[in-house]
Amino acid sequence: MSNHVLKGLLFLTIPMRVWNFLCQDFGATTFLLSVAWNCDSGALIVGRLSKSIQAPDNRIPPPQWLVKISPAKSVEGVLGGLMAGCLTCVCWPFLWQGLVLFRELAASSTWMESSSMDSSGMATEGLSLTERISLGLILSILAIVGDLWESSTKRQGGVKDSGKLLPGHGGILDRFDSSALPVLFYTYYYYYS
Repeated sequence: MSNHVLKGLLFLTIPMRVWNFLCQDFGATTFLLSVAWNCDSGALIVGRLSKSIQAPDNRIPPPQWLVKISPAKSVEGVLGGLMAGCLTCVCWPFLWQGLVLFRELAASSTWMESSSMDSSGMATEGLSLTERISLGLILSILAIVGDLWESSTKRQGGVKDSGKLLPGHGGILDRFDSSALPVLFYTYYYYYS
């Protein structure tokens, strides 16, 4: 089996099949995408801010393997991504209630009316603060590894973007690369633990 077929199977086919299973629960899907995308955004924002604020001598030098995969990545960015993903996981009950409120306001329904979103989406329900932080940390690490994996694949293929549909954002795959590995872990965690 060629290297490209194996990567496609592991990085696209299996995670997308698991996404198909997970997307039956809107709340679980929203939670996972929020953690992965906030991790991605946190890494980008903190990484860029640290480059613009700190002098090059004061920055933490990234390991060589990270520079080979993606020269724009930084240790500060990785730490920012981990913090953003963990914070999303910790704050999820409040974020979910905001989504429920927005839906109710958009649908012009009353506060007293039950919503189909109320029973779903509490992905962190019943978890202690420590468990939420741990879940956020695991999902964030997997999101960062997924992003690095996709960057490595693009670098090996000699392409900058995985598509032209979202110019400047790396293509559609760059919107989902950080969720490809977390979806495998989270689906198992959510349904089988």
